[in-house]
Amino acid sequence: MTRIKTTPEQIKRELQNLVEVSLHEALRRVFSRVEKNLFNQAENVREKAARKALFSAIAHGRTGQKKFYQAVFQQLLDPNIEQNAPKQWFELTQDRGAALKLEDNLHAACRSTSGEHAQYLARIHHLTELTDQIPDGLYSLEAIARAVLEQSTQLPSLMQKPFVNIFIEQGVRQISPIYSILNDYLIQVGILPTLKRLTSSDNSSETPAVGGITSSTAFVEAMIDRVSELLEEQISGEPTATFDFDQDSDWTVSHFSRFIKQQIAPDLPDAHWPAKPADIIHVVGVTLADILNDSM
Repeated sequence: MTRIKTTPEQIKRELQNLVEVSLHEALRRVFSRVEKNLFNQAENVREKAARKALFSAIAHGRTGQKKFYQAVFQQLLDPNIEQNAPKQWFELTQDRGAALKLEDNLHAACRSTSGEHAQYLARIHHLTELTDQIPDGLYSLEAIARAVLEQSTQLPSLMQKPFVNIFIEQGVRQISPIYSILNDYLIQVGILPTLKRLTSSDNSSETPAVGGITSSTAFVEAMIDRVSELLEEQISGEPTATFDFDQDSDWTVSHFSRFIKQQIAPDLPDAHWPAKPADIIHVVGVTLADILNDSM
C-alpha cells in the first residue's frame, strides 16, 4: 500500500537534517541559559577559586558544544537504539524529583503536538517493516531526551546539573514542534499509515468489515490501494480525479457513489461492493479518515 517515492537512505538522511536543525537550536538555547546562570552565580561569588571554577566551566562547556552535539546525534543514529539496555530516568538525572519532572514534561510535550508525535512514531514503525535501515523509535522524543541526558555526563561537573534541569524544564518543550515537520516530509515521500482499524478480523478467510459495513476482500484491497493513490496525488498537487457538482442531480447519493466506483475499481463486479450507495460513500470516507489520522 505504501509507495515510497525515494530511498530509505535518503529518508534517513533528510530526517537527520531536519532533526539536527531543530535539536541544535533547542540545545543552543539550553546552553545559553546555563551559561547565563553560571555567569550570574560567578558574579555573586566572593571566593576567587570558586569564581574561577565557574568561569572555567563556562569556557569548557562552550568549546565542547560541537563535540556534545555530535555525540548526541551519533547516539540517536545508533542502529541498536532500542536494543540498548535503557537506564531509568533517575539514573540519568541523578535526581528522582528531576526524573519525575522529566516524565511529566515528556508526556506534556507529546500531548502538545496534538498527535503529531504518535503519528510520526507510527510512520517510523511502518518504515521499519519495509527496511532494516531505519530503527524503530528513530528520533522519538524519549530517545532524544535519553541521548541528551546520557551525553550531559561529559559536560563540566559544575554545568551538568543546571544543564539537566534547564533541558527538562525548557528543552523538551522546544523540541516537540519538529514532529509536525517530520510528518509533513514523510507524507510527501509517500509514507502513508497502515490501516489498523480497517478490518474487523485478522483472519483473511473471514469477510472484512469497514466502518461496520461488511465488504468483500477484493473490494477492501482495491479501495485501500486506490484511496492511497488518490491521496498521494492530491498531496502532490496533481490530482487525476475530480468531482464537479454542476447540477442538482450531482448532489445525490447514487450519483456520487457511481463516481466513487468509477474512480476506485470500475471493473470490480457489483457483488463485491456494499449493497447501498450510502454505504459505499461511508466506507470510502472511513478509509480516508483512517489514512489521514494515521490509524491511531
